[in-house]
Amino acid sequence: MNDFREIFGALTVVLSALVYVPLIISTIKGKLKPHPVTWFIQVLVLGTGGMILLFNGAHAGSWGYLVSTTFCLVVTILSFFNYRKSSKFSRADIVFLLLALAALVLWLLSRDLAVISVILLAAASALGFVPTITKTWRDPRSESLYTWVVFFLIVTFGIAATENFDFVNIFGRAVGAFVSVLLIFIMIFRRRKKRYM
Repeated sequence: MNDFREIFGALTVVLSALVYVPLIISTIKGKLKPHPVTWFIQVLVLGTGGMILLFNGAHAGSWGYLVSTTFCLVVTILSFFNYRKSSKFSRADIVFLLLALAALVLWLLSRDLAVISVILLAAASALGFVPTITKTWRDPRSESLYTWVVFFLIVTFGIAATENFDFVNIFGRAVGAFVSVLLIFIMIFRRRKKRYM
């Protein structure tokens, strides 16, 4: 059974490279415009979440999070320079960043309470995606459909790779899967609508 989980854990690492490398290249070329607030929050959340998963017994289920943290840091740096050239940060972007940071601070204060910690991290992550969701609604081609489909697969395989299958190890990734599906539907719906306008 452990071999099965390690295979899914390895798949999350491979899929991370398959999704982040093209995302990084497209961001460098200016084809995609990831929102820096979202990605900065994801660095914090994925790094923290990966450590929680690792120490809570997820083992191979934490691999995707830990590898993704490094890639997210690169995307964050690139997106800041890319986004700054074309757009300004809105007040809402700053509010969601502050709310996500507040959730992370609360997590630091309550990290002995694993369930509350995971809920707060998931809340921080979800709040961090709001700027990307609103940006994607306005400009559905500013994000890659391929990227978000693979993100969904990474989360799904990460859940399958989890050894200690409990709320702490599953909830945050379930929220990530939901956000990925939501962004996929927004891109498909808005791209079709704009095509017929």
